[in-house]
Amino acid sequence: MKTVFLYLLLFLAHTTVIWAQNLSFASHNSHASHDYIGINPTPETVAQYLSQKLPHTHNKHIIWTNTLVQHQSFADYYTFEQQYEGQKLYSSHLKITIDKKGYVVWINDNSFAVNEVRLPAPARLSTTEWDTEYLQDFLAQKKAIEKMREKVCLLDDKQQLHFAYLIYAQDQHEVANVTAYLFAENGRLYHSQDVGHYNHCQQQSTAALATAMVFDPDPLTTAQKVYGQNNQYKDRNDQDATELNAQRHQVDIEVTEENGIYWLKNDFIEIKELGSEPNIAPVQSSIPNFDYLRSNDAFEDVNAYYHANVVRNYVNSLGFENMTNQKLFIDTHALNGEDQSKYVFYGFDRHLYFGEGGVDDAEDADVVVHEYGHYLSDLACPGCNTDCGSNSERSALDEALCDYLATSYSRRNYDFNWENMFSWDGHNEFWVGRNMDNEKHYPEDVANSYYQTSEIFSAAMIDVWEVLGYETTDKILLGALYNFTACMNLAEAAEQIMLSDQLLYDGQHEAILYQHLSGRGLLNYRRPNAGNDTTVCLGESLTLGESVIMPADAELFWSPGLTLNDSTAAYPIANPDRTTEYIVTLRNPSTNLTYTDTVVVQVDYCLTSPVDTIQLLNTDRFLKGRGDLVVSLPTNTAQATLSFYNISGQLLRVFTYENPSEYLMFNGDMMPAGVYILQVKADDVRRVFRVAKAR
Repeated sequence: MKTVFLYLLLFLAHTTVIWAQNLSFASHNSHASHDYIGINPTPETVAQYLSQKLPHTHNKHIIWTNTLVQHQSFADYYTFEQQYEGQKLYSSHLKITIDKKGYVVWINDNSFAVNEVRLPAPARLSTTEWDTEYLQDFLAQKKAIEKMREKVCLLDDKQQLHFAYLIYAQDQHEVANVTAYLFAENGRLYHSQDVGHYNHCQQQSTAALATAMVFDPDPLTTAQKVYGQNNQYKDRNDQDATELNAQRHQVDIEVTEENGIYWLKNDFIEIKELGSEPNIAPVQSSIPNFDYLRSNDAFEDVNAYYHANVVRNYVNSLGFENMTNQKLFIDTHALNGEDQSKYVFYGFDRHLYFGEGGVDDAEDADVVVHEYGHYLSDLACPGCNTDCGSNSERSALDEALCDYLATSYSRRNYDFNWENMFSWDGHNEFWVGRNMDNEKHYPEDVANSYYQTSEIFSAAMIDVWEVLGYETTDKILLGALYNFTACMNLAEAAEQIMLSDQLLYDGQHEAILYQHLSGRGLLNYRRPNAGNDTTVCLGESLTLGESVIMPADAELFWSPGLTLNDSTAAYPIANPDRTTEYIVTLRNPSTNLTYTDTVVVQVDYCLTSPVDTIQLLNTDRFLKGRGDLVVSLPTNTAQATLSFYNISGQLLRVFTYENPSEYLMFNGDMMPAGVYILQVKADDVRRVFRVAKAR
């Protein structure tokens, strides 16, 4: 519910472990590209492309290594890390997006410039000394037990490489609390992060169908009541209440049957006791029915299991199966009675822990779906849903997308108090919850609390939801997760929402997304205004464009440019020779996203007297090769003929028109430069003109 990834500054004055301040984090550089790399490229092909595109990120010792390939119907995502002698360079990460036409559309680059890297110095301590004298003493003081160790490389701010160990240690008394410690081989502690973990083995399951009673999504929403109304609809320390039990709904769930016992688990989601206090065994049943009152601990198991599976099936139906294909373990009675829930992971295990403080968190679908959202974010971009250094906007972004998914899930069926995020768990005497209907604006409403900051982005996406509906908006947001990175801010995430719409829907919803994201200040670019449609007489000029805001790095151009004095000017002068639709395009070169607007200029010939003879109206444009030769004909002409002769009188071309309009437009592209004699015949009327074409 309020997932936190803490960065701890650890210093032990009397021990041999030393805190270092010179750890270097990979620099963040996201940008667009339109390079052709080929359809269905191999990781080797992509790695070769990166070596050419980013030559500063590798040398003969450090190379890009592919770690993950994710294939979607609309794009392919390749994840790489920099490695030295087979060891990952800590915090190095790069993701490249390639569309189905074989073009690179986006590069998310958290990498090191390693042209002048200095190779590792010998470790000060032997491995045995480090293990015993340093690590064990440190963990003993932390009252922690080592659970997993991974060897990596560090790069400090002096371009010196160090071998290091990433060690995951579990609290001796609270197994849900796991911290990752980053130690150099010489015993120096560089970095720590609270991640949480418990080790599990997946089990094979035999599917069976059972019935169950759940809140869907919560008792206040379905009853359309507020917490404590008429001194009812209150938690009362998890006691049964007639009005609350009446809001349970019967549903079908897929469970596992083993030797006549039914369990809440399948191949992808399992209710399990993960060792976090209180220690309550998962519910089991001798019949395929899980009908419990809310005072029974089993009710939370059933409720969380049901909603997690509904979300998973829905995400799969949108085409994101590889975002839900890792086993998820759920403990609905955890965290020693805290009013808190969290998603934790390391290695290959992913867990949800739900606290029981206040309203039991697993009773509220908002909490379940929110925490499942962290799981989706992690699977879409493994290890990306954490901050880099002091950047709190990345944590705010993850909270925002999870709040949005939970609100979308509940609101699609019930509009009552939809803005109350955590409708049953919060907005009561226990805590205030969050508000999805607000006027927050970026960046001035960025707060010290990333939970408060998150409301900017989540509210913006709900604004979009109200126009596009839940399925389209959900799909655009989920598609964007593949391009999220560890260090991005809210504005960069908004650009990824725009890019996701281009990949999924060919930019069909650009206008709506632009309206609501820019309205919250989340897009640095503003749609240009080409001006109002208008009418001019042939030969007249006008200035195009109104209120064109140009960021410093923006690229702007107009098309068609033939009748403009400068197609790259914000306010070009146009002299059209026919009715023309002009398009102004503002391009963000860092994302390759474009914002366009159009204006139609209608061209009239503005003759002051009735047409009763043959006239040439546009010889100047024809001469310069910038427009058609316009011939005015008498009204009601039945047949017209244009005959071109060279200056010696030799017939070159003849063009005949049946029942022409009052004007003929002759495209001079087929005529080479030169001087011509033009004979125009309209029924019995005939005129001869001398015309020239310079180019």
